[in-house]
Amino acid sequence: MLNGSPKGENSVTLQTARYLSALHPDHHFHILHVGQRIRQYEADFAPVRAELE
Repeated sequence: MLNGSPKGENSVTLQTARYLSALHPDHHFHILHVGQRIRQYEADFAPVRAELE
């Protein structure tokens, strides 16, 4: 899941993702905090690419 909120751990987006994860324990969810790290990802997209693969 891509968390686009700059609030990161305090975002409603993340709370929704955690709810969905709890609702579907048979699925694996990985959360990328792209809203907080967008400048880093603009400079080097490799960590995001690795997670998406």
